[in-house]
Amino acid sequence: MPDEINIGKVSFLGSRLKDEIKRTGQSQLEFAKKLGISPSRLSNYVTGARLPDIFTLNSIADLLGIPLDSLLSDDYDCKGRRFPRRYLLTVYEGGSVSISEETALL
Repeated sequence: MPDEINIGKVSFLGSRLKDEIKRTGQSQLEFAKKLGISPSRLSNYVTGARLPDIFTLNSIADLLGIPLDSLLSDDYDCKGRRFPRRYLLTVYEGGSVSISEETALL
């Protein structure tokens, strides 16, 4: 597993997570309790300081009632137009993950 996490690519996940938790009307404290993790660990996910493992990502998506791939996509703005951006999730033995921006093969 890579030792470094590219915070730019992880911060979109934290932002999505924060928005989705807010959408459910729960506080981060309530969500962390339901997820079975400490509030500080959830805070690390939301700020992009830490990346959840695949098992936690699945649990997060389940609790939010959304597909996992929706946590791994966002849109970017170019000259006033929105374009989808997708990320590739690599799962390592033991469940740790890394995220990289998906690129189209020409």
